[in-house]
Amino acid sequence: MKNKIYGMVLGKGTLPPGMRASDFSDKFYNGVQLRQAPRNGMAVVMRSNSADPLVWRILYGAVDLHFRSYKEAMDYCNSHNLTLLQQEDSQCD
Repeated sequence: MKNKIYGMVLGKGTLPPGMRASDFSDKFYNGVQLRQAPRNGMAVVMRSNSADPLVWRILYGAVDLHFRSYKEAMDYCNSHNLTLLQQEDSQCD
């Protein structure tokens, strides 16, 4: 696995100044949300640039998950206590 998100949240609900979900975008995915994972880790919710069957992606620690819909991705976030910290405008439609 290439993409791992470690040690980015400074404290509960706090991000380094200027950090945005779009900082994690690449040519395949756009970063659309930053979320706080349990134990002060950070998760990134990403949306694919293609009409792939698995459009949504969540990265945190060594976890790399893919989902067909935004609702499925948000259900996973809510059931695993991934709290929203920052969201890019109009990227989660």
